[in-house]
Amino acid sequence: MTPRDVLFLAYYFPPAGGSGVQRSSKFVRYLPEHAFRPVVVTGPGSDNGRWTPPDPSLEGDVGEDVPVLRVSGPAPGHGDGLAWRARRFLRMPTEFDRWWAEGATQAGRRGPDVSLVYASMSPFSTAPAAARLARELDVPWVADLRDPWALDEYFAYPSAAHWALERHRMRATLGTAAAIVLPTPGTRERVGRFFPELAGRTVEIRNGFDPADFTGLPPEPDDNTFHIVHAGYFYGDVGRRRLRRLLGGTDVDVDLRPRSPVFLLAALDRLVDERPEVRDRVRLHLAGPLTAHEEELVESVRCRDLIEVHGYLPHEEALELVRSADALFLPMHRLPRGGRSTIVPGKLYEYLASGRPVLAAVPEGDARDLVEDADWTVVCEPDDVDGIARGLLSLLAQMEERRGRRADREALLAEFARPRLAAELAETFDRVLAAR
Repeated sequence: MTPRDVLFLAYYFPPAGGSGVQRSSKFVRYLPEHAFRPVVVTGPGSDNGRWTPPDPSLEGDVGEDVPVLRVSGPAPGHGDGLAWRARRFLRMPTEFDRWWAEGATQAGRRGPDVSLVYASMSPFSTAPAAARLARELDVPWVADLRDPWALDEYFAYPSAAHWALERHRMRATLGTAAAIVLPTPGTRERVGRFFPELAGRTVEIRNGFDPADFTGLPPEPDDNTFHIVHAGYFYGDVGRRRLRRLLGGTDVDVDLRPRSPVFLLAALDRLVDERPEVRDRVRLHLAGPLTAHEEELVESVRCRDLIEVHGYLPHEEALELVRSADALFLPMHRLPRGGRSTIVPGKLYEYLASGRPVLAAVPEGDARDLVEDADWTVVCEPDDVDGIARGLLSLLAQMEERRGRRADREALLAEFARPRLAAELAETFDRVLAAR
């Protein structure tokens, strides 16, 4: 079959790294196997901000024959001045939003004739650019919400009016999309509940892992130290949700403190206080960018000498660290009793694919359902310091037994392999084009 070109809008794309890049870069790698050729529209690739650190190890995911159209940079900063804050408060497009939406539209016009437009979000200013290009080119467009826009449980708007306005924008823009791709069952249910008229267009395509990243024997520690690894970003600095919930800016009462290092560090302090003999056997590795507040937390704990702060590691090196760990730590936010989270952190799929033990401090919801189905996992509440400490101790006791072995999670993870997920996206494109 002759490949069909797809205009593939994705601000987060190699050579940038970070959590937003993997989904897009792997789709681009595997879609050509299903007769779709991505023509990528992306940012300048040189922003080097917190969310776009340089990562040369990801460039191999993009074939040399993939056209990449870049918006001229540098990207405007998200800003912290009075004018920027006022625009955000009024839910008006920022300088970055205008730069990206206009630049992506202009870059898309330089591309070849395409059969379809695809938009990976966030940033959500990608949506109007995709809708505009689809209208000009007279082709359908597909929205992929890596983050669920106005329904993101991590985010709280200043008031009910602000949240209602953003839901209106989300509804109006996605109303022109031929399909809406969502990454978890809970997110799909949430979109259907708030926007029932869009429910028939939603498709669930998970995040996942690439089996090609897990070939060969993993490195093994050659010491008697228990290595605990957290890889990726924390999100505990997103603040003042309680007031915003009282003002109607969200319907989800989320405590984000557990999505920071704070409870893990408290558990580690407690563990070495109560079991002094453990001090010489434990090391915590934090691989990922830390905010100033997170750095202060790390520096303030009594067990600071047991912590190695790596900063951002290229994906290749981060996976090597993950695969060599004696335990992997997954923190999430806390919800009120009876609440269910719709979020599954992208790193969980790679954690599970590594075959290493996972200590998951997570609420009820999609992520907990997944991790509880896996062996070699310990699950506790997100803010349970005692539970985290007990989990670390139990995994430490089993360290010798599990070194040199890997949990067999092939059956559990089969549906989350990146080639299969790309095939699901290609099937979505086929259905959209057939309906057209």
